[in-house]
Amino acid sequence: MNSENKNLLDLLKNYFNKEGLISKCKNIYLYEVSNKEGLKIIRSHFENFPLQTSKIIYFKLWCQVMVMIENKEHLTKEGFLKILSIKNNFPKGLSEKIRNLYPHVNPYTKPLYKGNTKPLNPYWIAGFVQS
Repeated sequence: MNSENKNLLDLLKNYFNKEGLISKCKNIYLYEVSNKEGLKIIRSHFENFPLQTSKIIYFKLWCQVMVMIENKEHLTKEGFLKILSIKNNFPKGLSEKIRNLYPHVNPYTKPLYKGNTKPLNPYWIAGFVQS
């Protein structure tokens, strides 16, 4: 835990229109956004500035869930089960409790990751290391 990490999260929160909360859990700081408007701001950012690693797969899956929630599909049994199926693809997957309650939920077909073969713009990378 380091005050510089907290400062970085404060900057991130400010960048995203002060949406979300920063909290401390044991020895780490967490930045969490849970309201729909804040999540839309973050989604828009990553649509405009796409992730450059395989994490984009999870972003695309998360976006599918966001659209389902916006369309209120999560309120139907079919939509809820589809969300569980999508969540099953994430690294932590479904909790044991959820797997026991819904044993027939299968993983959703993940989008394929196609790495970018073009070199990254050095000015884009420099933005992460400059203070």
